[in-house]
Amino acid sequence: MIGTMIRSSDRAGEVAMVTRAVEVEAPAGTLQRGLAILDLLALGERPTVSELIDRVGMSKSAAFRVLATLREHALVEWDSTLGGRVVPGERAVLLGVSGLRTFDPWEHGRHLLAELAHTLGESALMAIRDGAEMVYIAHEDHSDHMVGVRRLLGARRPAYASSLGKAYLAAMPDSELEPLLESLELQAFTPTTITSIKELRAQLAETRERGWAIDLGEHENGVMCFGVAVLDHVDHPVCSISVAGPQDRIRANQDRVIAQVTATARALSERMGHLDQQQQLTETSQ
Repeated sequence: MIGTMIRSSDRAGEVAMVTRAVEVEAPAGTLQRGLAILDLLALGERPTVSELIDRVGMSKSAAFRVLATLREHALVEWDSTLGGRVVPGERAVLLGVSGLRTFDPWEHGRHLLAELAHTLGESALMAIRDGAEMVYIAHEDHSDHMVGVRRLLGARRPAYASSLGKAYLAAMPDSELEPLLESLELQAFTPTTITSIKELRAQLAETRERGWAIDLGEHENGVMCFGVAVLDHVDHPVCSISVAGPQDRIRANQDRVIAQVTATARALSERMGHLDQQQQLTETSQ
């Protein structure tokens, strides 16, 4: 009898230990599932509860429990049915707006820019527009090359004579772009500088189509750059980033440079709340 009691006590202890373990792990699991739901909403998706159960991988009871908690804190809204769409709540919207108001592209993008420079072994730059000029606000260079791009931090360049500028201009809405183009006085800095508005319009159209701009020594001989605009939540350009270096070196790695610059600009745009075309199509279809 004593032996049986000991075994029962052991089993009770085991049950108690398991119960305590579940109690400790449950909040973490609930938090992870709640964050997974918020991640889906941040991508522009508006799933039903049934879809969340499949996507996040939880039971029906767990889904309703997590959603109830999120709704209690105004992070989501939904009509409490399996077929009801889950949408961001008031507090989630306020968090997003607050983040956009305080967003600093240099502060949030400098480590991405540094990683881009390190990955490619070339100069990575960021610039913002000031009228018809681009102002360089960041310059990262992690290369060991003897020949490279001189430091441009704080420098100004005509928007039409750089990949940074052309990427930015191409991303501007026509209502803002057209008055700017009409006011430009195109000056030649090198033999490859664009000197006609017709040619500039053609290059901007190509840039819009493919998503990146190119500079073939248009302000400095021998330099080649690829630039991509960083967009905000309403598809408006905030800044541009580029990779620059000697033409022979950049041309030899052109495809890789374009891919890396584009990926970095997309990552920074996502932090601005921008949805790419595929995400927008997903949201529209829902």
